[in-house]
Amino acid sequence: MRVALLLCLVAAAHAVPPLYARDGLCPTEAEVQDPERLLRCTGYDWGCPGVKKCCQVGELQVCVDPVPVQHAVQRPMHLVKNLTEEEFITMRLRETRDFLQKLERYSTPPLEKITVVEPDTIRWCVSSPCQMKKCQRMVNEFTYKSQLTPKKIWSCVKAESQEQCMFWIERGWADIMTTRGEEVYVANTTFKLEPIAYEKTIKPQEQEVLPLKHYQNVTFALKMSHQIAPMTWSEIRDKTTCHAGADFPASFKAPVCRLIAEEVINKTGDYAESVADFVEESCVPGILNKTYNKNMTYPMNLVSLCEKDQLKYSGVEGSLKCLRSGKGQVTFVDHKIVKKLMMDENERTTTWLSARARASHLTRPSLRDTTCHVGHVANPTVFIARNNTEVKKVEIKDLLRKILSLYSTTNPEIELNIFDSSVYECEPCSWTGKRTNKDLIFLEESTTLKIIDPSKVYAEKFFQSFNTCVQLQPKPRAKICVTTVEKYNSCLAFKDIAEKFMKVKDVAWGCVLANSSLECMQAVHNNTADLFQADPVETFIAGKEMLLEPLMSVHKNFSISPNHTFTRTLAVIKASSLSQFEEIMRTPEDQPKYIKDLWKLKTCHAGLKNVSSFHNPIGWLLSNGTIPRIGSVFESINRYFKSSCLPDVSDQDIWMKDLLLGHEHNWGYPTLNMYNFTGQDWLLWNTPATWNYLTYNRKAARSLNLAKLVELQKLNLTNPLLETVPEDISSLHISSSVKVALNSIIPCSSNFSPYILSPPVP
Repeated sequence: MRVALLLCLVAAAHAVPPLYARDGLCPTEAEVQDPERLLRCTGYDWGCPGVKKCCQVGELQVCVDPVPVQHAVQRPMHLVKNLTEEEFITMRLRETRDFLQKLERYSTPPLEKITVVEPDTIRWCVSSPCQMKKCQRMVNEFTYKSQLTPKKIWSCVKAESQEQCMFWIERGWADIMTTRGEEVYVANTTFKLEPIAYEKTIKPQEQEVLPLKHYQNVTFALKMSHQIAPMTWSEIRDKTTCHAGADFPASFKAPVCRLIAEEVINKTGDYAESVADFVEESCVPGILNKTYNKNMTYPMNLVSLCEKDQLKYSGVEGSLKCLRSGKGQVTFVDHKIVKKLMMDENERTTTWLSARARASHLTRPSLRDTTCHVGHVANPTVFIARNNTEVKKVEIKDLLRKILSLYSTTNPEIELNIFDSSVYECEPCSWTGKRTNKDLIFLEESTTLKIIDPSKVYAEKFFQSFNTCVQLQPKPRAKICVTTVEKYNSCLAFKDIAEKFMKVKDVAWGCVLANSSLECMQAVHNNTADLFQADPVETFIAGKEMLLEPLMSVHKNFSISPNHTFTRTLAVIKASSLSQFEEIMRTPEDQPKYIKDLWKLKTCHAGLKNVSSFHNPIGWLLSNGTIPRIGSVFESINRYFKSSCLPDVSDQDIWMKDLLLGHEHNWGYPTLNMYNFTGQDWLLWNTPATWNYLTYNRKAARSLNLAKLVELQKLNLTNPLLETVPEDISSLHISSSVKVALNSIIPCSSNFSPYILSPPVP
């Protein structure tokens, strides 16, 4: 059923009208100036605004003005671009792959929403329950009560996120939505939606400032007038900066992307890594959160100005406080804040604008001066699907004009007002406690909707800057996995130092705290970490089970040679013990002597934790067949040697953490992968095979609840060997064979008790 549904979705995704090219031809590369600054496209003319065409210029696909031809006609896209049949198929496969990737990430609407809808239906997509309340009132008003003509059937669809709304509109499962900030860029580039209108705040009798027309926020760089620098953008290098927060694109991402596009900031990683290398210190509240710092490797200097006071210096007022306190030498605010500052005489004298070529006073002409504009954020924008018919596009735009005239100045207590959200009752935010009935669908500060002229480029500088940031490649990552808090703090200290040195800071350093070395191996194996320090046992497990590669080894002063990265285990025997080997006694002194009958010896080991004294020699003797494999490691030792002394064998904590004793090389489970075992599973797999009658389905509780095992036995769910377990658990005794095996292995441990049967309660 799922396969059938997927095939239907894929078919529906491509059941769209053929894509045709716009009139005109592509110019030659010589005729295109500065293609790096042009809007990117993905092979289709409809991905470009107005009458522009999508053309190949060098290695880039960009939107350019077409070269007119005498008899321009509509031609299929693959013919216009002179694609071969193979290239055309490749292009279609790429589109299908893109669709399937989005389908995996964003679920589809209910099945009834995917089916073909009536042509007079307009579905408004929202992404929160509070938006849904306002949307339902809007569509009821638009459908049944208003003077909107032509009449349409308006409805609401709720997605889990704005990106899911974009996907649904792209696929034809919804029709219209509003976006803000970076969402405008994502809708236009990732989902190929078409902007048709934008919100604007214009007071009565106020005219739009042309350079600010398409932008909700135009960013300016502010400095205190008593500071000599930074007078220009390039002088911000090695200075301290204040920002309203990572979630304020006008204060952080927009100006950073613009400065990178202007080549003021060098491209040394993604946008956050690049600006971190450009400035000395910053205060960007929230930038180290997982939402933005996805690899958790961003440099600490992004918040070092306000690391413990991020909340205090967050928001526009917080960034201004950061500047005025002297912590930062420059901050970034939008033109609305600049207008407010201009109204204050004190601010006009104490605050300057840092511009491309020179500093400027806070004056009204500076608002129009584009050399002072250091960033742009597009206005909240209304989007629809690009593959709508021209008739439907014109129809929706006309309806938006009528909605604006009918519902933009009404009293919200009595009638619908599309810009008001206060009348809708919604649950407050569970995290911050703030009200959520604010700026629903449309911004409350907005006063009008402006229809976008399709023949002109919309918010060009915004898209140019964000195009630059999207194409940046992050630094190569090196996340170090550690298993203790002390090591984690040491890792953070190393990261802080490494980010200050040339070459070393070309790598994005990070730290991961795991519960065990096994989890560190798994983290490196799963690419959530990159490095971890391993002892010999962990090195063996990491290489054999996780297929990890050793990178470097510690060179100790007593190493035999500079490249000597291992130790040798030697067996030492008392001369008096050689008397029992007659063959050795008869061998001349200048001849090598071999002990073939090791089973006659008593062995001493430095402890269960000592790899060179126990793991290596016993593992080698087991693997080469000297010690016959009979049951567990300890049973094999018991049956082979006369007796052995193995300290620490009764320490449960050591058993729980020993990786090698649970490995197939010693235990005889050739198909068992141990890398996904943690905690209690290790207790089970590190027990001798003869004790398996205490387990059920290869699982064991920390205290090995025998009473529970008896209950399972009564239900015939346990091993038949449990049939002999008595009702009274206290009368259970260890078998004599187990006692003999244990006692012969550890004659030097007088206080040993078989922990497998009665471990201490944690």
